Amino acid sequence: MKICIIGSGRKGLAMARTLFDLGAHVSVFHRNEAGGFAHDLIPHMSPELAAEWTQKTIDQSLLNWANEVGILRQGEVVRVHKRILNREQDFKNKSRLHDLFRVVYKADFSKDLHKQREENPELFEKLDRELVNSLQGTLENFDDFDIVINASGTLGQPKHAGPAGEKSLNEDLSHNFYGLEALQNIEQAKTHQKIVIVGSGMMAALAMLKLEDWLSADLNRELHVITTEVPPFAELKKEWPLLYKKVEVMIDRYYHLWLESTEKYRRDVHAWREMEEHLRVKSAMPQEPQSQLMIRPEFQLMAFDLLSDRNGIFVTAESIKENDVLVTIACDQVLVFTGHQQNIKLDQQLRTERNLALKGATDKSGLQPEPGYYLLSEVDQVPSVQNNILQFFSRVSE
Repeated sequence: MKICIIGSGRKGLAMARTLFDLGAHVSVFHRNEAGGFAHDLIPHMSPELAAEWTQKTIDQSLLNWANEVGILRQGEVVRVHKRILNREQDFKNKSRLHDLFRVVYKADFSKDLHKQREENPELFEKLDRELVNSLQGTLENFDDFDIVINASGTLGQPKHAGPAGEKSLNEDLSHNFYGLEALQNIEQAKTHQKIVIVGSGMMAALAMLKLEDWLSADLNRELHVITTEVPPFAELKKEWPLLYKKVEVMIDRYYHLWLESTEKYRRDVHAWREMEEHLRVKSAMPQEPQSQLMIRPEFQLMAFDLLSDRNGIFVTAESIKENDVLVTIACDQVLVFTGHQQNIKLDQQLRTERNLALKGATDKSGLQPEPGYYLLSEVDQVPSVQNNILQFFSRVSE
């Protein structure tokens, strides 16, 4: 029994260990560092946050085991389909499971090529140079499997900035960063003066903390946070209290700075009004201060605009509480953290609930209408997936 597991996070490795112990030949594909998306976030955390995150999301013992037995394969799975059948076709008098799953993945073969060059230098001297160069870099490859378990979760691709994670108006006009990519490009974002963050989840909180020094270094800089959540970061407070506390401290700091500026503004306005008229007409009225950190709860981003006579981006957000309440913000960069969703193109040629537009047709056990294909969203689903697989295949000892 040859099984492909997509994703090397906690649930994918738990599934792999269970099936490996049954005698199955298991391959676990991981796009970046083994251990799943959890590992990708660690570089963007302080040491204490990384320690809490690792403890809750990464099973190091399982990861060590997977490395020891050699089941990990680095590569980004981009498509899964049947070797022969399309989504609508069936075999006559036998299950679609008789047709293997073809797993297409992207991988960087440069390391393997370099190793082979060192082991067989004479062979490489005889090969055409253009042929050798064509094999370097990221290429597509495939392997066929009896069973495929998609344990990649909902982090396949980030959602957009608009309502329900869909595109807002003219969103493509602006060069925005989304999800993990936004965290990875924080340094580039810091070259701007005004930044908008959309969302108030974990990644948005990490982005705020990474921008704190940038914001405090120049009083002319602005950071705006647009979120539908009320209060902002409420879910973060429940799930990641240490991270929430750091964000809360940052918000409180800029709130008190704004209070101090507002008090000074009131004193300055009073002094200006007390001036003699001939002096007052020569002096500009003090400008009301704005907080460098502006958080707008119960708003959703609805449109992007670029003006021909001015640089930058203008985003418009609308209230989800009151009709016809809009706010427009001038900025230079938008970082979007509205969540992630599964890569819908990955399995579009298979019979899944989503592709067949079925709702509630199967239970929450991970089983799908496509025999032998499973969507694993929780570790608790491992036993039910195992039991279903054993309906098709026997243990090696049997």
